[in-house]
Amino acid sequence: MASTRSRQARRRAARPAAATRAGTPAGGRLGRELGAIALAAAAVFLGCVLYLGWDGGAAGRWLAGAARLVVGLLTFAVPPLLAYAAWALAAGEERRPRRGVSWGLGMVVAAFLLAAAGASFGLGGGERPARLFREGWVRDHGGLAGDALWGLLHPLLGGVGVDVAVVALTVAGVLLATGTSLRQWAAHSRRGVDAAGRLARRRAGALAARRRDDTAATVAAGDEDATRALGAPGEPAWEEPTTLLRPRAPQAGPRPRLIDGAEAAPEIFGGGPGEAGPPSPSAAEPPADRGPAPEAGAAEQLTLSAAEEAARAEAAAGGTFAAAERRQWRLPDPSLLRRLGESPGESAEAIARVSERLVETLGHFGIPAQVVGTVSGPRVTRYELQLAPGIKVSRVASLKADIAYALAATDVRVLAPIPGKTAVGVEVPNVQASYVALGDIYGPFPAGASPLAFWLGKDVTGKPVLADLVKMVHLLIAGTTGSGKSGCLNALITSVLLRATPDEVRMIMIDPKKVELSNFNGVPHLLAPVVTNMKQATYVLDNICREMDRRYEVLSRHGCQDIRALNAQARRHGEEGMPYIMVVIDELADLMMAAPSEIEDSIIRLGQLGRSCGIHLVVATQRPSVDVVTGMIKTNIPSRIAFAVSSQTDSRIILDQGGAESLLGMGDMLFSPLGSNRLLRVQGAFVTPQEMKLVTEHWRRQAKPDYRDDLLENPAGP
Repeated sequence: MASTRSRQARRRAARPAAATRAGTPAGGRLGRELGAIALAAAAVFLGCVLYLGWDGGAAGRWLAGAARLVVGLLTFAVPPLLAYAAWALAAGEERRPRRGVSWGLGMVVAAFLLAAAGASFGLGGGERPARLFREGWVRDHGGLAGDALWGLLHPLLGGVGVDVAVVALTVAGVLLATGTSLRQWAAHSRRGVDAAGRLARRRAGALAARRRDDTAATVAAGDEDATRALGAPGEPAWEEPTTLLRPRAPQAGPRPRLIDGAEAAPEIFGGGPGEAGPPSPSAAEPPADRGPAPEAGAAEQLTLSAAEEAARAEAAAGGTFAAAERRQWRLPDPSLLRRLGESPGESAEAIARVSERLVETLGHFGIPAQVVGTVSGPRVTRYELQLAPGIKVSRVASLKADIAYALAATDVRVLAPIPGKTAVGVEVPNVQASYVALGDIYGPFPAGASPLAFWLGKDVTGKPVLADLVKMVHLLIAGTTGSGKSGCLNALITSVLLRATPDEVRMIMIDPKKVELSNFNGVPHLLAPVVTNMKQATYVLDNICREMDRRYEVLSRHGCQDIRALNAQARRHGEEGMPYIMVVIDELADLMMAAPSEIEDSIIRLGQLGRSCGIHLVVATQRPSVDVVTGMIKTNIPSRIAFAVSSQTDSRIILDQGGAESLLGMGDMLFSPLGSNRLLRVQGAFVTPQEMKLVTEHWRRQAKPDYRDDLLENPAGP
């Protein structure tokens, strides 16, 4: 009995001791470190799901959806915030951030959520609905947290007061987080302005002095430079520009006309096949000399040497050079393409029914409107609405999901307003969709179109759309699997092959997937076989950059600013000019995974400098994430085509605005060419494998490809 009581007493004494050990600083530190590890793991996991597009399974989808629901547009800041919380939790007392940093960061986050919830300062767009916690709104704006803040402050402060509160919270949060004051900010700004002014004055003085020195040197050496510019009496006036071109003997008789592709096309959007176009480039007579007449002082430079005149006469008489005359290319017949006929569009009964339901739906939300016009295309019909006076067009844009629900449509696209019209457009998918074959729109090209012009598809009005890669400079194509990206590439390349000879256009094709561009292997336009090896793709792009540098040296040597002027000078001397080079990359994401820095550097260089020397890029990807389509790549590829994507975020990466997430797939695209501030919705043309085979076989029968094997070699050497 006594032993039992003693054991119970020992147990009672052990309990507070254990509790004391659990409450020691060591136990608390362990708990904080475990919590920090959990937060860091969550930050890395969610970051991989959000930023890299990795498959996080059900947990990843749930976490991403929950974050989007709670904080809306701030979802992509959740991983850094979790990482900061993990660091703050794990840091010791001496390294833990000041309390003001956390408070300031929280105030900035609250200000952002409040602004996004009210669609203030351009965040989220649309007009704030009256009802709180609407799922379609919170996910694309401030989330549930932002709506809660907005619902608390808006009744007290109103719209203007909420905006003032956002600015005040942001400024106060930054001051708290940085530990500075407004007075310090003003002092730093004043010192920075003074330093910039002093630097600008110093550089302006140095530039003025350098210009005075250069002017004096130019005047002193004027006679010597003029003599050097004329060249030696026996020196030939024209020099073969690049190793990609081989010298050919002059042709006897009339020469085929070369289209100068760098002449500015009058419009990116051409008319239909019924318009008259220029004669075929392989059969037309050479045009009259359109270049400026040479000055009297340069007459000796632009005159053919006696040896060249003798070679020309011998070739005309059927001498030794007659066998080396330029090849007469035959262009494929456009009748090789299949025609589907005109698309009927939506029926009048369906248009009337949708118009009535659309007006009724808007009336339920207090928006009086009437349909003033409709335009029916192959896949969608656009209903043009005129709103009652005093109604904001943004209200219609915010009702996109409700309109799709009322019309039982898969999705709708709202143009608020239609560019150039006092109307709001609602694009609704047709009940009976029709598609566009390349043969339906292929026809004569407008005057001035370059060899890289191609037919893209039909717009919402059913009008054929013509695009010119020379005018667009470079083209970025993005879309998910099955959206029509590969079909667009095939139609683009086939359209170019139907109108351009190998003397006018040469091509480089990079296809890491090994199946998309294999149909074009063996055509004489190719400078190398279709590249499928990642390492060789890096070498090819690097060698093309070197070729670009050589072309610029030739332009500089002949005093020409671009390939157009150089080719005009070559025609005046009876020589061949430079062909355009079109570089097609089918899957950028695969290349960026293999060698991101090398591939990005080459694409950026070609994007910045390729236009003047006739090198143009067509880059396609099915993963438009920020680590694939980087900011520098976007900056240097100004023309974009977006097919259907999975989210508004992907659409913003491609087009810098939403809209592609509402596309229908199967060739439905948004086209943003260089120089246009609006998006054009186009149903892309498609070409069948049989048609591609007919076109490529036509070229293979005429000549074997003249491959440049050195393009596939490492430019740095073995």
